[in-house]
Amino acid sequence: MVKFVGCFQTEFVRTTSLLTFSDATQIEVALDQGKIYSDDKEMLVCEVELELVTGSAEYVFAIGRYLIKELNLTLSNASKARRGYSLCKKFNPRQKKMSVTELSQGIKAEAAFEKICFSALNHWQYYESFLDRDNAHGAILEMYRAIMSLQHIYWVFGGLIPRSATKDLRRSWDWLAEAMRPIVDAAKHKRHLVRYLKLKADWDLVEEQQQKIQSEVNQRIEDFKQLLTTERYNLVMLNMSQWLYLKEWREHIPEKERQHLNIPIIEFAKKQLDHMLKELKRDLGPKLELDIKGYSKQVSHLRRALDTGLFFGSLFDTQKRINYRKPWTEITDGIRQIQMHQYIAELQESEHTDQEIEQWLAEHNDPQLELLKEKRVEAFKMNPYWS
Repeated sequence: MVKFVGCFQTEFVRTTSLLTFSDATQIEVALDQGKIYSDDKEMLVCEVELELVTGSAEYVFAIGRYLIKELNLTLSNASKARRGYSLCKKFNPRQKKMSVTELSQGIKAEAAFEKICFSALNHWQYYESFLDRDNAHGAILEMYRAIMSLQHIYWVFGGLIPRSATKDLRRSWDWLAEAMRPIVDAAKHKRHLVRYLKLKADWDLVEEQQQKIQSEVNQRIEDFKQLLTTERYNLVMLNMSQWLYLKEWREHIPEKERQHLNIPIIEFAKKQLDHMLKELKRDLGPKLELDIKGYSKQVSHLRRALDTGLFFGSLFDTQKRINYRKPWTEITDGIRQIQMHQYIAELQESEHTDQEIEQWLAEHNDPQLELLKEKRVEAFKMNPYWS
């Protein structure tokens, strides 16, 4: 079979077989072997596709598990077309950011949970196929963003989906996040250096640190890419798909309580947003006196709150939501500015006295702390867009 698509073409042979099980479940297994090529580049194709024709999807996941464990196959979410375009010289992958999940007000809570989960998982899978391109570092940051979103989803829906139902998944995401953290920290430090350049920066210091960071992160990226080929990783992704497709969380919910999964999402969303705001007021209220450490502790809390707004944002007026988020994003950015000052100060400890560093920090942090206090007052004065 030969296909011509734009700047590349595919050439492969397909062999199919129909598996029939005792309960009449039928699965078509297709083996494609060939290549994709564009100009002087080519990519070999050797893949197995499973398609459920009729019956139980559990067989598909069981076969997938066998292929991973016994034949060392790996999962792939990229179509032949997408892989073909990646070979093209002029191919520029479209940048996607985590955004509002489109939900209708009539959708039930369980269906909304599934849709939000799939949205985050799709974000991960989208960037997974760009790890061999120049901006692999950026792709990993977006994948990490997807993991954080998934973890926040479990937290937000904790009142409906028991923590026992997400225990294994949370452990898997923690494992992946731990592997990615040095790469994420490197990106954070690079952003600090870029911010520092906007001040009266020591260019030699910036250049030296950027080179050091890049040298260290390159190997980390290669290690992470290798991790994605392991049996453990591929089973994690397969299990996540099975968990979502078969709604396995229901096994952890007593049958008499499953009706709670059918409450309208708009009611659930308002309760969660109210709860989020109450917690923010407790930890970031304008009457609280917060120092640098106090603010830094709230970064993950703010991210979770902003994610909650993305999960449910489509249920409410867009402009009101955008206006309401503005001071909260500015608070988050202000905390990052303070963290940048701390990072630069640590880099200069060997070149300056403690007194000089403390004076430099005070000159840069004191105005920022005042600004953060003003933004907190502004944020809590605004009327919630979901009220």
